[in-house]
Order: sequence, then structure tokens, then C-alpha cells
Amino acid sequence: MTPRLRLRIRPLTALLVLWLLTLGLNATLTALFPISLSVHDEFAHRLAADTFRGGELSLPTPKGHEHLESPHVNLQPTRHSAYMPGHAMVLSIGWKLFGSPIGGAWLLGAFLAAAVAWALLAVMPLRWALCGGAVAAVHPGIVVYWNQTLFGGTLAACGGALVCGSVLRIMEKPRLTDGICFALGLFAIVMTRPYMGALILLSSGLFLARTWILAMKDRRQALLRCVLIPVLCTGLAGVGFLLHYNKTLTGDPLQLPYSLNASMRGAVPNFVFLSKPAPAEGPDSLQMYQRFRSQDYRAKRTVSGFVKLTLGWMGRLIRFYLASGVLLLPLLGLRWAWRLRLVRQSIWVLGITGLAMMPIKTVNPQYAAPLVVIFCLVTVVAARELIVQRFGKPLL
Repeated sequence: MTPRLRLRIRPLTALLVLWLLTLGLNATLTALFPISLSVHDEFAHRLAADTFRGGELSLPTPKGHEHLESPHVNLQPTRHSAYMPGHAMVLSIGWKLFGSPIGGAWLLGAFLAAAVAWALLAVMPLRWALCGGAVAAVHPGIVVYWNQTLFGGTLAACGGALVCGSVLRIMEKPRLTDGICFALGLFAIVMTRPYMGALILLSSGLFLARTWILAMKDRRQALLRCVLIPVLCTGLAGVGFLLHYNKTLTGDPLQLPYSLNASMRGAVPNFVFLSKPAPAEGPDSLQMYQRFRSQDYRAKRTVSGFVKLTLGWMGRLIRFYLASGVLLLPLLGLRWAWRLRLVRQSIWVLGITGLAMMPIKTVNPQYAAPLVVIFCLVTVVAARELIVQRFGKPLL
């Protein structure tokens, strides 16, 4: 009998091929369906990307700035985007490389697919890890909503993949490269979604604390050298950068541009348990926008409104991540995958993070972006278990 030929591919080569294919897919979609900015969030990110592309952190306040007011853009004491700078920095890199800020979204989408596959490599064979990366590469919501717009979300998802993959490896054997990836992943999330960054740090910290408690003395030294020190160094560097960034943009190192924008606009807080500030003066268009944004805030501070809006955003996230039912079939294998401890832990992380997001005024799909890697992991494991139950063995 002729021996069965097996194609032996190194993981790094496979990840690079996945990255290139995803980058080509994103660029091709933009060529076929050219994008046009239509939402104020995109214009704010474009302003920040253009500013960073020119080597500046902010721009001078223009003359007649009172006639140039727009949401999520501060005009005093400097002109800058109110959003965290992480996403716009990558957009500026893509702008330089490809001549358009959408190039940054292409790069992030390609890196997300490779990062998800890398994370899943810690617990499954290469072929199945690549399937998880492929889910992130062709997921309709990610491809269309994140990779073909300037909304953002992919950088936080990349950070979540780096953190997840690092934690899975560190629990087995601490290595310096994994500690560095863990620190960079946390920094990427904080630079886009500070609240989600705090939640991810808390949840991953609990897993690492358990590893520390159960570890022997020599392994604790490895955790200290390979994980704690890189995280502290990266954290100190990140805090230093944010303090300088805030000082340059707002004049106060402790005030984020987003909080300055909210105080100047009289915007409602993002969390319903915070009190609403006094309304601020401004153009009629901005006041109308703030009244629109305050509808969910006022409704969610009532019991019935809280339940209704919470169920609404949960349904919105489910439709987005399940691609309106397309990925429901592989998840049918959850009834068999549930016996695996990793799947149970993943579901618990999703559930607890969902509970922590409930006080947020309005929840959009990109808010849960750091959990994309967990969604891909559960989908692939469930699909594999479903195939095993149907055919007796995996097809791959």
C-alpha cells in the first residue's frame, strides 16, 4: 500500500501564509467595494491617524473653531480626536504603507487571523488552530464591520488573542517571549478599550495567580523573570506614554481626551450608575446628538429599561458574532465539547465579562473585541467534537 503523504508545514510559515491571505482578502474587498467615511467615529479616527502620520500628537486650535464643532473631536486646548490613540496609530502606519488609512485596518485584520491561530496553537494541532484563524479571517462581521471601516475593534481583538495565547503557554511553561506577548496584548487593549483592558487583566491575573500558587519555587522564579518583569516594564512605559499624551492634548496628564470631550459637551457617562453632568453650551446639532445619546442612559437607569436594553445588546452581540446564524451549526457540538475543561473555562470567561459589561450605557460589538479569540476557540472545538460524533474521527 502506498504510504499516505503528509504535508509538513512549520507553524511560523503557516501563520505567515494565513496573514498574507487575509491581507489580500481585505485589500481585494476594498478594491471591489471602495469605502467612504460616513460616521463621525470614523472621521475622528481619521483625524488622529492623519495627525500621527505627520509626526504630531495633536494639532493647533484652528481659527473660528467655534464653527467647527463635531462629536468626538476636541478643539481646545488643541485639536485632536477624543478616542484612545491605539487604533489611529495603526491606521497611520497603514496610511504610510498603502496610501490610505484603511490599509491599517487591513493590517490589523490580517494580524488578528494569525494571532488567533497562534493562540489556539497552545492547545490544539496546527490544522485546527489555522481553522480558528480562518474563522477570524472570513467572519462577515469582522471583515465588513472592522476591516472595511475605520470604526476600530480589531486592535483590541489582536490584544485579546496575544493575552489568551500567552496565558495558555505560561500556565504550561513560562517563557520570556510569552511574557512579552502578554504585556503587549494588554497594552494593545488598554490603548483602545481601557475598561476591557482592566477586565482582561483581572481575569488573566486570576489564572496566573493560580499557576503561581500551585508552582514550585523554581517555576515561581521563572514566572517572576519571564512574566511579571515584562508586564511591569511594559506597563510603566505605557503609563508614561499616556501621561505624556494626555498632557500634550488636554494639558492635564491625568485627564483623558475622552473625559475632556464628555465634560465640554455635557455628555452622559458610559456607565449608568454615574450621575449625569450639567448640560453644556454648544451648537444645536451637538446638543441634539447629546440628547440622542442620553436616551439609552435615562432608560437604562430604570429596571424595565435596564432589562430591555441589556437583552437588546446581548442579541446584537449574538447576531454579530454568530454571523446571523451562519456559525450556529458548528456550535451545535457544544453539548459534547462541554466536557472539556478549557471550553467550560472559556464559557465562564464570556459569561463573567458579559455581566461586567451590563452597566455600560450602550454596548456595541467592538466593545467585546478582546473576546474574539475565545469565540474562535469555542467554535473550533465544538465543530471538531460535532465532526467526531458524526463521522467517528476528525476530518482534518
